[in-house]
Amino acid sequence: MAQISIIKYSDIQEVHRFDAEYFKPEYLRRIKNIKKIVFDELNNKAIITDGEHGSPNLDSSSKIYYLSGHNVKDNILDLADIRYCTKKLDEKNKRSRIKKGNVLLSIVGTVGNSTVIYKDFIGNTDRNVATIKNIDSSLNPYYLSTFLNSLYGKFQTNRFQTGNVQPLLNLTQVRKIKIPIFHQSFQFQIEKIVKEAHKKQTQSKQLYKEAEELLLKELDLKDYKPKHTLTFQTTKKETDKAKRIDADYFQPKYKEIIER
Repeated sequence: MAQISIIKYSDIQEVHRFDAEYFKPEYLRRIKNIKKIVFDELNNKAIITDGEHGSPNLDSSSKIYYLSGHNVKDNILDLADIRYCTKKLDEKNKRSRIKKGNVLLSIVGTVGNSTVIYKDFIGNTDRNVATIKNIDSSLNPYYLSTFLNSLYGKFQTNRFQTGNVQPLLNLTQVRKIKIPIFHQSFQFQIEKIVKEAHKKQTQSKQLYKEAEELLLKELDLKDYKPKHTLTFQTTKKETDKAKRIDADYFQPKYKEIIER
């Protein structure tokens, strides 16, 4: 079904855009809803910057985290495959240094994911991440991050983004995001819920680890490390039975695991 929006010429002049996608009826309706309550643009509530634009200088022996867009999930800081940058890069990009309480927003590739820096560590970012810092006291960082991940936050980042192959959200657009300003007690309730979610996630990982260790112990596989063999042989009877002839399938370690 066709969607039709009727807008003023002044609206186009204000945003310097005239693509139909930007003025979708649902977008206009949601902006109108935000404007019904007390709100402000993010630029008036915080400082927004991005990270290193050049080729990163990485150092696996460094203790300086180097965050990118893939580390930023919905209210989750994913450090599973974290990289580390050199002290020189960190010194060069003091503006993009991060600390506990800052809010990150992914702005290249997967656009619109946000999380609070809720751990103490030394870190910096690349250009795929916008760092929101020096946040005004009227905005709780956990509330801000949660709002950016919500329907009314995500639609704004989706609306502002440009590019087809690789979506991009520039800092000027990030600064224009409209944030409802709710009472501090409400924002604090959001913080409590997010922190409880982080706590339960940590607990779930620990329980999963314990369950895995229990299973491996019962299977007599705890601390067992299969040995990868470079050369081995099998029989035609075995290949006929398996209906496969690729070498990796007949690695001795797999047979040993089954036997154990």
